[in-house]
Amino acid sequence: MNRAHEDVDLNSDNGLDQDLVMGLGQGTDISPDFHAPVAQAIMAGNIAGNINLSLCTKERARAAALDPRIVQRLREVYVRVPEWEPALEKLRGRGAVALVGAPGNGREITAVNLLGELGLRPRRLLLDPDDPVGEISARPGNGYVVDLSVLNGSDTEAGAAVDNCLQILEQSRCRVVFLTDEQTARRADLEGRDLLVRIGPAPSGTVFVKELLYLSPHGDVEGWARHPRIDRILAEALPADAARLARLVHEIVGDLAHSPPDQQLDEVTGAYESWRTELQEWDRRASDAENGQWTVRSAERRALILAVAAMEGASPQTILAAADLLLDTCGITPSPGSGLLGPSLEERLHQIGAAVENDRVRFQRPAYGPAVLDWVWTARPQIRDRLPIWIARTGLALPSAQEASLSLLELALRKRDPNLVLGVASEWVGRGTRGLAVQMVEAAALSEEVGGPVRRTLYQWARKQSDTRLHLLVAEVCSGAMAEVFPDVTLTRLRNLARHDSDLVRTAVVGAIGALGTRPALRRTVLRETARWASCEIPARVETGCRAFLALARAREGGGEWTILEHKPSPEDLYQLGRGWRSSLRLEQTRGESEDLALLWLDSTLSTPGSRWAVLQSLANACRSSIDIAGMTGLLSRWVATTQAGPPAEANEIQRELAALLRGRDGLGPLGAPSGHSYLPSGTVHRPEPYPGLRAKENHEHDPA
Repeated sequence: MNRAHEDVDLNSDNGLDQDLVMGLGQGTDISPDFHAPVAQAIMAGNIAGNINLSLCTKERARAAALDPRIVQRLREVYVRVPEWEPALEKLRGRGAVALVGAPGNGREITAVNLLGELGLRPRRLLLDPDDPVGEISARPGNGYVVDLSVLNGSDTEAGAAVDNCLQILEQSRCRVVFLTDEQTARRADLEGRDLLVRIGPAPSGTVFVKELLYLSPHGDVEGWARHPRIDRILAEALPADAARLARLVHEIVGDLAHSPPDQQLDEVTGAYESWRTELQEWDRRASDAENGQWTVRSAERRALILAVAAMEGASPQTILAAADLLLDTCGITPSPGSGLLGPSLEERLHQIGAAVENDRVRFQRPAYGPAVLDWVWTARPQIRDRLPIWIARTGLALPSAQEASLSLLELALRKRDPNLVLGVASEWVGRGTRGLAVQMVEAAALSEEVGGPVRRTLYQWARKQSDTRLHLLVAEVCSGAMAEVFPDVTLTRLRNLARHDSDLVRTAVVGAIGALGTRPALRRTVLRETARWASCEIPARVETGCRAFLALARAREGGGEWTILEHKPSPEDLYQLGRGWRSSLRLEQTRGESEDLALLWLDSTLSTPGSRWAVLQSLANACRSSIDIAGMTGLLSRWVATTQAGPPAEANEIQRELAALLRGRDGLGPLGAPSGHSYLPSGTVHRPEPYPGLRAKENHEHDPA
């Protein structure tokens, strides 16, 4: 199960909160008043308003990582289902429970609350369908939410994934809540394992009240809950729908605080129903026929409403150009006249419920743009394939790529169609819109709705042999927020990129590794992965691994301690550092750079004595043969003769220390460790026991796959 999970303390200086924007291309300062509703909207699967795409990515990463603030919110609004006690009893007694329920019934919020009830930190753990029984790592004190629905293989594969997960989590004294459908539950025999609990929906009225109380504690919650029209909606709503309705009430009442209650209610119910009735009526009126043939005028009306829906907030000139571009994409020639004929812009916009405000075109009803796109998707499926082509063209031809990318992302998430995002991104990636393509794919990869298929596509793109544009897109996505939430999945994609012959692609991979290595929560994982590349048998990956290792080893904050050594190095860290140094010093393409950097590391033992022990242990660990020892001894002599970082006597002392560590390291024992000699401070050879599934993976790391 080559999986990834989030193990970042978001309240610490090392967490996602501080580091997430790194690698996204831009940061955004957002006021607390704006941040809360945006986070809530994204949790509901909707992006509120015309917000920055990097903010969207950041908030989706928070949700995917189960940010503590999101966990707190999920606990405050949760309504217990009748099956709560049996599920809690299994989790407490057996250490695991599997929740089966229909989408929208509240499986995940129940899972988070079950783990929180036991005092555990809820975390996601991702099973990667590309490698469902690989390695897992877990931390005591965490509880893991594992979605089994991504496994679409055999019964044996599903059962093995569950067994592997349970074994590791038991060893780590962690508990796990599986989320599954009936088919996967049967394949994994979860009922036979006595783990299965089928959950039904919580009362939608209660969910609505708790959600609205959380959002508007001083509002007329009781009045809204008792209104007959709201009551009729809730009678047929799933818990997820009830929560969405509460969020609409909160948003619309805030916008229309001085409007009559009936108008507020009309807006809420219209937005909840995606304005279906109004759009059907508008479509009927907009469809004028002459002699049984639809006219160009009706097509122009639809093009205009779609242009506003996709690019709401853009200038009138951009909206009109986008509408013309949609007509062209669909093979329709616009009516002649160029604005001299026909109604004015104000009248045309009025006909579709829009207007110009401060030189920006906006709809006059809440959530109307997404409703228009949903309506077209359903009512006119024949133009679905044209929408991404049109969005791609508008992004390249008009100053509207930001608005278009957000609208397309929203549509892809609502319709659970990853190809909408991936198709446009593949068109944009080689152009001036590459940054937006990266952010759009990154946000989609972090989403619950399409994240799995998008991450699998990134895997396939990384393995392709000859598309440098897509390789660079994958590398850039893998250097950002996705790595914070799904580190192992991200490194798998970079590992496949690292074996390509393109120097441009390998340089991008090195840059991505360097960016990830600056993040304390990822540093050890990235070091281990890079050392593996550097010591495999695929030449391109070896060179990339050595270059990436040197990028990690070169990073230094303000001339002080080496970044890779800022945390207290463990025996495993020192082993991996030695592995990286050995490969880099041996490889002809990186030998000179490695030697120069090793001399700087030795200099640091004089200028920053705190790094002395770790530096010497790391360099000593690079030596596993007489050839290595000879090279290191010569390098050490060269350093003593040339260094100006400290007194000669101290340099000579360091030379003696390292020489003592090198003594006897030409006899190799098991796992590449010297016979009878240790290069770790414990005095014994240390090689961590691989997790189940990892040993086979390590033994086959030379496999091109």
